[in-house]
Amino acid sequence: MAVNKARFLLSAAFTLIELIIVVGIISLIVTMSLGYYNPFTERKKIEEGQKRLLDTLELAKKKAVSGDMAGQSCSKSFTGYQVVVDAASYTLYFCCDTSGVLPLCVSPVTTYNYPSHVTATAVPALPQNIIFKPVFGDTTLSGTVVIKLTNSTLPLADCRQISITPLGSIQPSDVCP
Repeated sequence: MAVNKARFLLSAAFTLIELIIVVGIISLIVTMSLGYYNPFTERKKIEEGQKRLLDTLELAKKKAVSGDMAGQSCSKSFTGYQVVVDAASYTLYFCCDTSGVLPLCVSPVTTYNYPSHVTATAVPALPQNIIFKPVFGDTTLSGTVVIKLTNSTLPLADCRQISITPLGSIQPSDVCP
């Protein structure tokens, strides 16, 4: 009986070769999946940058429409909120009337940087000054502005866009021409 039990215990164990083969297969699968993980995270950075910029543009529009002065004061009248977009960052400004051609937007509310490796381009060229006016939320733009976000570690086809019209319509897109 003891001999049969000893044979059973020896036959129930894994050999060294079997363990090496299993570890090799697992490491091969992990290596292949890591190759796909890096581009995936870089695409997510573009999506994150688009979402944050879109949220900031929508915030500027909503604050302008509602007349939210956020504790600021103007010597004459409130003229809206401005988002200044450049290649590496964008800033939300509070704007007052200066009785000039354009409103004075010198009070920065907040500045955001794009995620690492993400940059912006625009048609027309950067920097873009997008001012949302009170009451209707329209802009001071003379035509539609398209802001394109790309990641320097990915092909140019992997990008996201945001279009802003003179009427204040803000449209995200995950298709870049």
